[in-house]
Amino acid sequence: MKEILTISLNKIKFWGFHGVFPEEKILGNWFTVNLDVSVKSDVIIGTLQQTIDYSSLYAILKEEMSRPTDLLEVLVEKIKEKILSSFSNITCLRIEIHKQKPAIGLLDGNSFVELKVEL
Repeated sequence: MKEILTISLNKIKFWGFHGVFPEEKILGNWFTVNLDVSVKSDVIIGTLQQTIDYSSLYAILKEEMSRPTDLLEVLVEKIKEKILSSFSNITCLRIEIHKQKPAIGLLDGNSFVELKVEL
């Protein structure tokens, strides 16, 4: 029997300077990331080496979120590439990046991009 295990990081907050508008590059904004990665296993997972350490996933998010990027679409692709090149046992990946109070006149709310990959 093959089992699929999903490891998630949810509502991880980062301060960043992502966006195309000049004020976004100067003032910055809060971003929230949700990340799910799934791994398939032929055995019951009992060690860290058989799964994916979520602290390693967090380190990738932190590194990529610290680099200002104009488009969230580009940022989510960079995160995807880094994760997939770091872990060979991923079968499914989902990333959401939410921009809090985007510079479109919203007093409250957010915009976000989501990327899903099934391997």
